Amino acid sequence: MARKHKKRRTHVEEDTQEKTGGEKVPKSFVIRRGKVPALVRELIKDTRRMMSPYCALKLKERKSNNLKDYVALSGTLGVSHMLCFSTTELGTYLRLAKMPRGPTLYFKVEEYSLSKDIAASQRRPHSPGTEYLVSPLIVLNNMQ
Repeated sequence: MARKHKKRRTHVEEDTQEKTGGEKVPKSFVIRRGKVPALVRELIKDTRRMMSPYCALKLKERKSNNLKDYVALSGTLGVSHMLCFSTTELGTYLRLAKMPRGPTLYFKVEEYSLSKDIAASQRRPHSPGTEYLVSPLIVLNNMQ
């Protein structure tokens, strides 16, 4: 009689709590509200790339989406923060919200540089490889 085949685990789940010492890893949405110029759309793409790997890089935004839709979706996806860009006649604004119940911080974006502008100004630009696949490390030792 033949032995019964036991299926092995093919998809190993990434256990993010073990990597950070038991803490939950913050995940984020970067969205836009209303009509924004093309340069602000590029800024949103750069911000998503900077916040990766724990950010929704290919988030599809529609006109019919409300903030309530993103809040409802954040619970199921485990999203803890939302960055929302908007533009008025006076300037560009950034809202940073902790999900699902705040607080919300409001910022006016005075000036910014896109990654393509920085690459254009460099003599030998470095093309990004695997830098955005790993979350950044912040060292605050001996900072005053």
